Amino acid sequence: MKLILKSESNIDTTKLNLYTMHPIKKLLFNALCLISLAVLAQSCTQGNKPNKPRLQDSIINSKLDPLPDENISNFLDSTKIVAAPDSLKPEQVLTLGKKRITFNLFSYLRKLKKGRRPFALTEQARLFNTLTPNELKLADLFTTFRDKAANMCRKNFVFPGDPRQTKIGYSWGSKQYLAKVTPPGEADYCKYKIHGVDCSGFIFQLFFQSGLKMDSSIACSGNEKNPQFLKRSLDPYFGGPNNYTVTDLKRIDTSKIISGDLLYFKNTNGAVVHIAIALREISGQLSYYASLGGPVKGKSGINLGQCTVNLNNGHGPILKVLDIAFLEDKRAYGVVRIAAK
Repeated sequence: MKLILKSESNIDTTKLNLYTMHPIKKLLFNALCLISLAVLAQSCTQGNKPNKPRLQDSIINSKLDPLPDENISNFLDSTKIVAAPDSLKPEQVLTLGKKRITFNLFSYLRKLKKGRRPFALTEQARLFNTLTPNELKLADLFTTFRDKAANMCRKNFVFPGDPRQTKIGYSWGSKQYLAKVTPPGEADYCKYKIHGVDCSGFIFQLFFQSGLKMDSSIACSGNEKNPQFLKRSLDPYFGGPNNYTVTDLKRIDTSKIISGDLLYFKNTNGAVVHIAIALREISGQLSYYASLGGPVKGKSGINLGQCTVNLNNGHGPILKVLDIAFLEDKRAYGVVRIAAK
C-alpha cells in the first residue's frame, strides 16, 4: 500500500488520508501494516535457511555394499547380542580428547538452563565446565547418534498388516525402513516386502535423523568410512572444516576404540562390506550398534529362507558386544574417528 504525503493545504483526497482518518480505522490500518511487515520478514528469513533433509531423499536407488564373505558372516554370528539394547545400561562413556564423561551425566548437565554452568559438585561436573564449544557439539552429536540407534533397535515397532515383523529388519540395499519394500539389492530373489535397512542404511539413518544430510544414492559402507564423504555431511553442523577432524585411523588396538567411532570391516578381497558405530562402556567393555543380516543371494548360492529370517531374531538394527579376541585374531577392520578441534 503506497502512501502519498503532500502539504496539508493540498491533500489528495483520492489517496488514503492518515490526517483525517477515524482513530479506529487508523489503528486497524497500522495493525495491517505491521502484520504485512512481519509476514515479509518471516518469508525472507525462511528463504535463507538451509533445506532440511527430506524423507524421500533417503530412499531411492541406493548403492549396494559388496557381499560379505564367510569370514565376516562368522564374525557377525559370533558376537553376543545385548539382552536389552533399549535400556542403555550399563553406563557408556564419552571420550573427548583426554576428557571422559558418561553419556547420562552429560545429557543431564546439558539440559540445565542454557548458558548456565552447573555447580561443580563432582569431578565430572567440573570437567563438563571445561568443554569447548566444539567438544559440546561433538558430544551432542554422539549422544544423538546413541539415542537414535537405541530407538531403531527397539523390539516394539508396530507394522500394520504384518504381525510377524515386530522390529526393524535387515534389508540389503535399503536406506530407509518406513516404506515396506522388497530388499533393493535382491528384489529378483526375495519377493517378501520388509521394513528394514542394511548396515550402511543404519549409519545413513543415524545421520539423517540427526539432521545431517547424506547422499543416499552413494551411501554405502565404502563411502561412509571415507573422511571426505563424511565431511560433506558434517561441515554444516560444525560450522566448517576448521572446527573438527575426520580421520581414517585404519586398524588400531581395540582398547583405543571409543564411543562414536565408526568401525568398518573388509572381506578377503579388501572391500569394505560392513560398518557399525562403537559404544564403550564405563567398565571398558566394547559394544557396537549395527544392522545385521544376510543377503538372500550369497556366494554359496540363494537361500530364500533368509527373506523371513531377516525380519527378526537378531537381524536388523541391534546392539552387540564385540568379540575382541575373535576380531583381533582374524578380522580385517578399521576405525574412522570424528574429533573436535
